[in-house]
Amino acid sequence: MNFKKIFYFELILLELSLENYNSGDNWAVLACGSTGYINYRHQADIFHVYHTLINRGFSKNHIILFAYDDIAYNEKNPFPGEVYNRPDGPNVYSGVTIDYSFNMVTPENYISVLKGDSQNGKLKKVLNSTKGDNIFLYFSDHGINDAMVFPGNKFLYADELEETFIYMHNKNMYNNIIYYMESCYSGSIFEGINPELNIYSITAASPKEQSMATYCFPDDNVKGVEMHTCLSNEFTSNWLDDTDSRIYLNNNINDKNDMDMDENYSSREQFAFIKNMTKNSHVQEYGNLNVGELPITMFQSSNDYLKYNDGKEKIKRDYIEEFDYDKIMKKLIEYDNDEKNEDNYENMDYNSILGENNNSNNIKKVKIFQNQKRNYNYINFILDKNKLRKENKKYKIKIKKVEKHGLKVKKKLIETIPSKYVKLYYLQIEKDESLEKNKEFEKEIEETEKSKILFYLLKTKLNIYEITEETSKKMDYKCLRFSIQLFKEMCSLNERDLEFLSLFSDLCIRSNVNLDYIKNTIIDVCKNKIKERNC
Repeated sequence: MNFKKIFYFELILLELSLENYNSGDNWAVLACGSTGYINYRHQADIFHVYHTLINRGFSKNHIILFAYDDIAYNEKNPFPGEVYNRPDGPNVYSGVTIDYSFNMVTPENYISVLKGDSQNGKLKKVLNSTKGDNIFLYFSDHGINDAMVFPGNKFLYADELEETFIYMHNKNMYNNIIYYMESCYSGSIFEGINPELNIYSITAASPKEQSMATYCFPDDNVKGVEMHTCLSNEFTSNWLDDTDSRIYLNNNINDKNDMDMDENYSSREQFAFIKNMTKNSHVQEYGNLNVGELPITMFQSSNDYLKYNDGKEKIKRDYIEEFDYDKIMKKLIEYDNDEKNEDNYENMDYNSILGENNNSNNIKKVKIFQNQKRNYNYINFILDKNKLRKENKKYKIKIKKVEKHGLKVKKKLIETIPSKYVKLYYLQIEKDESLEKNKEFEKEIEETEKSKILFYLLKTKLNIYEITEETSKKMDYKCLRFSIQLFKEMCSLNERDLEFLSLFSDLCIRSNVNLDYIKNTIIDVCKNKIKERNC
């Protein structure tokens, strides 16, 4: 047997397979469903993703972007017309083309764009992909079990998304799809997705947990100014750092015009990296793992860019040079990791801690440490009220050595906050500034408690308990839509309620669901509670 011939035969098959995987163009649809300055991080993330794709050779014509676009010129933004995704990073709002904003950011329009349906010209830009094309999808927002959240608490359910993929597959609209999803409970969207659809997904969290915000106070500092909102999310921050780092100087590090990409680095390899770096939620992978073995350049780069190795094309470095994350990480380390110093903060006076630099921002940081034992402190609230077992020391800066281009470098393990409690966190920080701020903080706690009690009553009356493997079955999406929509109509629905909506998923996965009983229970509970809530 001629093993040399067998080797070359297998090599040729591999090359033909890769050509078949990536014979067409690459497309991307980026969608952000959140609104409001407190949710700044979602739009900041998606604008960064946009630039990352552009830097990797994508044409603007092949990127479709959904963003409500209410943070860049928000009255709370200290830098009007600018958005930052990293402390002291670049302005990621600059140069971004938003295709659908404000009331155009809806589940219906998102689905139409994916299907290539312009709705008789109403939608100006939709996917025009074909059978040979690869598609990269990214979504960033809040989430609930089995649904993605869009502005106005409108929901895109997992079965609708899968039906859309089936439609696209049957219409030969793509070769392969990779979908990165940043939201709470994002794993529930892709559980059980058919591998034959050639879709590989990486999610920020498992089906039963929240995702985490990052670059929050005291790391939300841009040009010496506190942004008063989180700048990114842990999962997305990690994968963007990884992808951005893989545009690097080729061979001669002094030649700034000589750029290259790691063309053999696969999505599954990136998944392993992200999973290792994301410490406060469980990053998941779903779908066709063979698609995940393909190089990320087939999805996060333009095919045109791959001609670069033949000397035919180069990309601009202007934006990339601003992302020197190693320097940014060094700037962020403002506190000593010595536990003894942290223990002594409470007994020190301001001058001994701050020295001559006795400004209000530094005083506020000291107050965070001094407030750790007070009632209704953010961390204590999470511990006591929501049973999230997080130790205070988790919020200290940590350093870990990781590999980057074969070299061991120090990287900050980013501190995180549960996504649903970002607002409460900032209200807690600011509550000592004025009586008005303190009242706003107390009101937020009160309203959160009301939501918790309301859903506890529903859970009790509906006799919902945790679903075991033996009793679970396929989700009844008719039941889920009915329950959530009725609750929304009868009891109103706000952002605080999203984390509790999992009770309807637990209800609608059970056998013999009685919709009339659900209806009567929701009406009864909401009727008695609606007057007490300020939804």
